[in-house]
Amino acid sequence: MRNFLIIPMLISSIALTACGDTAAPETPAVVAAVAANESKTVVTAPAATNTPVATEEIAVFKIKMGDCLNGDAGSGEVDSMKRVDCSEPHLYEAYHMESMPDGDFPGEKTVSDLGESVCKANFEAFIGKSFDESELTLTSLYPTDQSWNSKNDRELVCLITTQDDSKRSGSAKNSKA
Repeated sequence: MRNFLIIPMLISSIALTACGDTAAPETPAVVAAVAANESKTVVTAPAATNTPVATEEIAVFKIKMGDCLNGDAGSGEVDSMKRVDCSEPHLYEAYHMESMPDGDFPGEKTVSDLGESVCKANFEAFIGKSFDESELTLTSLYPTDQSWNSKNDRELVCLITTQDDSKRSGSAKNSKA
């Protein structure tokens, strides 16, 4: 079973975390960074649909762009979250996913710094307002040294959340919140 570390980032804090492949690793997730000039895969958020989503517990590897989620808002390891319809109250919304390049695990600080810069860089395109001006904040899910090496986990997942860990209803996409 794969675990992830999730740490909410307030405006003055540092973003962390990411997740990866579809096979659930038996190791906890951690953070690492990558040089800016290395290649990467970027996934953009899909258009919102009116198709209802049944509430279900999903492995963090099953999170998709635009998913609205509930789970532990504090720091710690996370191996699953509840996916809910975005019209229902939720803590998080997945707004950007990016694959980090292959190679040696770059270290937790590096992945943490990458999570902060990648998620901040893609925040305004999703919300419609800059990170510094928004009432929302972000966090990310990221691989650990173990999942990086044993499961080839390279995925960074950016999540929108509230600054006070309160739930919100509706998608944050283009909300200008």
